Amino acid sequence: MSSLRSVQSAFALALGLAACSSPASDSEGRVPPGLRRDAPPPALLVLDDACRQALAGDATAPCAAINRQHAAMSLDAAALTTAAQFDAFVTECEAIQPKETPKSALADSAEAGDSQPSPLVGQVYRGQKPHPVPPIPKDGIYRTVEGNPEFIDPNKVSESAGTNIVSNLFETLLVIAPGNAPARPGAALRYEVSPDGRVYTFYLRDGLVWSDGRPTTAHDFVYSWRRALDPKTASKNAQQLWILEGAKAFNEGQGPAEAVGVRALDDQTLEVRLVGPAPFFPDLVTYLAFAPVPRWAIEQHGDQWTRPANIVTNGPFLLSKWLERDRFELTKSPTYWDAANVKLAGAVFYVSESESQNQTLYESGQIHDAAPLGPDFIQKAIKDGRDDLRIDTNACVYFYALRMDRPPFSDSRVRHALNLALDKQTLVDEVLGAFQTPALGFTPPMLGAFMGYEAPLGPPRDKALAQRLMAAAGYPSGKGFPGAEIIYNTFEAHKRIAEYASRNWQEALGIKMSAANMEWKSLLKKQNAGDFQISRSAWCADYPDPMNFLEVFNSESENNYSAYKNPAYDAMLDKARVEPDAYRRRVLMCAAEKGLLRDMPFVPMYQYTRSRLIRPEVKGHLPQYQEHHLLRWISLD
Repeated sequence: MSSLRSVQSAFALALGLAACSSPASDSEGRVPPGLRRDAPPPALLVLDDACRQALAGDATAPCAAINRQHAAMSLDAAALTTAAQFDAFVTECEAIQPKETPKSALADSAEAGDSQPSPLVGQVYRGQKPHPVPPIPKDGIYRTVEGNPEFIDPNKVSESAGTNIVSNLFETLLVIAPGNAPARPGAALRYEVSPDGRVYTFYLRDGLVWSDGRPTTAHDFVYSWRRALDPKTASKNAQQLWILEGAKAFNEGQGPAEAVGVRALDDQTLEVRLVGPAPFFPDLVTYLAFAPVPRWAIEQHGDQWTRPANIVTNGPFLLSKWLERDRFELTKSPTYWDAANVKLAGAVFYVSESESQNQTLYESGQIHDAAPLGPDFIQKAIKDGRDDLRIDTNACVYFYALRMDRPPFSDSRVRHALNLALDKQTLVDEVLGAFQTPALGFTPPMLGAFMGYEAPLGPPRDKALAQRLMAAAGYPSGKGFPGAEIIYNTFEAHKRIAEYASRNWQEALGIKMSAANMEWKSLLKKQNAGDFQISRSAWCADYPDPMNFLEVFNSESENNYSAYKNPAYDAMLDKARVEPDAYRRRVLMCAAEKGLLRDMPFVPMYQYTRSRLIRPEVKGHLPQYQEHHLLRWISLD
């Protein structure tokens, strides 16, 4: 049997067995955390002609246990999953997805807003030993740190830094509750859902006004959502609104704005028409992309409408000062409908792109909470047991985007070799050390608790197979490999990860990588331009549904930094988007994710936790799976 055929057989076996969600160990015999140990064994398959052809008569390979489509797949450099292979994935996923949808951890009704979450839900670790902190001014101003956001415009914000600031300036129809409690009423007092689950009617509160005193109406939401979808806006978040009828066509320049499924029935009633039933829509509509924006301010000031002197908001806080690369200052809004229950007088977000700066600001008594923190600091704080360190679960995956339109990453064998060679267990245990778990797939495991989704898994570490794949790609022991650069934004953890991955790949595959750090905005610019080979990236949940993650790699997604273009994958997402049956929808999303893992436009590295220092007088700041903590729920004791 030829060496290439041997690689095909071994690769098919590795992918096929891992994709069944059965326990698997890496090359050193360890079972990576996150694998389901209670899963049923994979169903045996009859040896067929496709399998025989793929194995080329190798009688030693356990062909019956190999997924049919993996055994028959081509390992040609540019091969992507075909429509027929996706159909085979659908059959597999029918067996692993639960038939019944469990009760979601996030209720689907805003009427449940009075429920109080436990402060321990989502908490991974909290120390017990008191740690003294310097005094901080008792002036009702909440002080924290955040990255340098690219935008303050709700229709354009797409990264966490902007979201965490702007969500306190603008209010959506429903809002994120403290902790992992159900969404609560925001600008809308209540809503109704049609029997087929496709039409939502939101009823706005009486007396809503903007910060300049103008009434806030349903027409403001219609304008904002259409503006977000308008191709001229070039919003990276437009895809989040594709769930609306006609939204995708308008966003792609193939339909009119008037066909988008949102209209004002009157000043206080908003009707929303979806492409299909979406039980997660009440959670999705809490996302900033669904906030209203002031048309008159935008038309008057253009791109400068978000400057403190021009901005008009409808949320609990106003933007009073914006000092570039230094800070954002917010003050309580007197026109907000629930101003009487907002406890803070204001907030300061210090711009920081350094864990050490975050730690210094906190330890010197200048801020109330600090995140992210450096790996060494976290590990020492855990060892010391200090009670102001809290580590929470976070629905967020860390990955390296591989630019597929650039060699050598246009070769699927190289992409898979990088994934198979990386020792992710050592990465989370020794490099990071904050209870993260290795990522064998893309969607976070916690989505299973929210809506019963069983995420398919890619193969665990297999250094020997990775070496054979690299040899088949023309780089035996790394010879002839052109080298590559990893780019990342300036944080100590990102630097550590890049150095570790480079060292790991050199030891396992004999290939050399360089690494370059840069400011967050510079990284975004390179990602948007496709000017990189390997880039540090992450995706964090905007709402608790796998589609939020899978849409990242849609061919038209503004967040698809890998330049992954697979029409068959897009077609699976299109089917899932309109599928009315919850079980069938899970099956289609599972099949899409299996195809994504077969094509491997990225290297999944680990599932996040969030470590932060937080002072004891801070109340209402609870673990939250999206890491969105609205200031309106926070108070200072």
